[in-house]
Amino acid sequence: MHYSNKIIDVFRFFNQQRMSQLLQLEKALFKYDNFLLLNMAQHKLIFGAIKEQRIFNQLCKCVLPVGSMFEGCHIAECPSDGHISQEMDFMLILPDVTASEGDTEALKFVSVEGPNPGYVNLKVLDATQITLQDTPVLEELFDPLAMLYEIHNEELFLSHKFVRMFERRVEYAVSHVMGTKFAGSRGLELGMKRKNVHDFYPVMTIFFREPIHCLIWPDSTGWPDSALGALFDTLSVIQGSQSTTAWQNQIIDIAPAILCDVPTEIKAAWLKRKRYWPDLKLVEKISDLQCYLLAKPHPFTTNKLLEWRFSFSSAELLLSSAIKPWQKQTLMVLKALRRKYLQEPKFIASYHLKTVLFWVLESMPDKTQESCCRGTLLKRLLEELISCLKAKNLPHFFIPENNMFRHYEDKDLLTVQSKVQDMRENLLLYLTEDLFTTAITEEREEKEFQQTYWGVI
Repeated sequence: MHYSNKIIDVFRFFNQQRMSQLLQLEKALFKYDNFLLLNMAQHKLIFGAIKEQRIFNQLCKCVLPVGSMFEGCHIAECPSDGHISQEMDFMLILPDVTASEGDTEALKFVSVEGPNPGYVNLKVLDATQITLQDTPVLEELFDPLAMLYEIHNEELFLSHKFVRMFERRVEYAVSHVMGTKFAGSRGLELGMKRKNVHDFYPVMTIFFREPIHCLIWPDSTGWPDSALGALFDTLSVIQGSQSTTAWQNQIIDIAPAILCDVPTEIKAAWLKRKRYWPDLKLVEKISDLQCYLLAKPHPFTTNKLLEWRFSFSSAELLLSSAIKPWQKQTLMVLKALRRKYLQEPKFIASYHLKTVLFWVLESMPDKTQESCCRGTLLKRLLEELISCLKAKNLPHFFIPENNMFRHYEDKDLLTVQSKVQDMRENLLLYLTEDLFTTAITEEREEKEFQQTYWGVI
């Protein structure tokens, strides 16, 4: 009996220690509440406005808001002048073409270099269905075939040059309306740049040098390109939803994408996977969605201009609706930790952390989620990230065979693993007062961009 009492006393001691540490952790997180709630309120306003617009405007279905801003876990930039900057990501769905695994569409996805989970090549079955909306600047092209396609093993494939042509449409549309659609007396500047990367990946960036609430947008019919008209229609809705003039200096990233059907094998695996989260209704709803293809090859791919990466942005947006506010706040804290402490070597991305959260929630029983708190979840996320770094494997949430850490060097994985382990063991030391004011959105250095158009009113 005496021995049993000692065991109980030891258990109580360690339980008290654990509860004390959790209380200290929650207290440390409490100091970020005002900032987190301000961010989430802004997310709700913007997403609510866009959702309402999309219900009444079919045209805007070619514009898909994606990423953390619309999923409710974006960390705004807070410079010393008090003005809050925010970054928004959009997919511009190319209206001219759709891809599938069968022979029913103009494009069929195949694997030229052998199976590479999460990536495909696009074989052209009917080139007559693949067009670009008439844009005067494209009339200068002498050989459209050479500009859009490449021949591989005597078969025709869609090249990334196709979205480069779309970029020229964007450039033309923006330049066409400069000086006619803005409040000129305010001296507004609008720039459109494309990141200059070795394996061409067209993500165009529009910088608003003045607050978005100062801009005057036309109807989408006023644009020479319907997709761009839809994009700026969406931005005008965002303009109307701004709750305060403190939210300024928006950065808009635009990624052209091709609509495609989810491969049967991927859909079947998603439906039969054992999970606690999300619920069956949402799982089935996600299985009915289409996905997208981005002009982003795998780093190990030989012919980079021919490989496209699957994107499940619509599904991720839907999944975000099943994440509780306190869970999103925890993810925001983890992102801030990453931006402040995990910059060298710099390979852990915001998307990696979101994927870790998805996997943790999927494996967490409902009762555990109900009894969990932000501090407990934060530690659990760090533990899962450490586990992935040790295994040198972070599976993609929709295509687990796609190891998102596969192309990173072992020494970099070990370095980051050591940093995250220290963070996990000494978490309170890392939760500093200035965490969110120093862990701002990464600066867009001029040298990282190739200027394609710059307009000043």
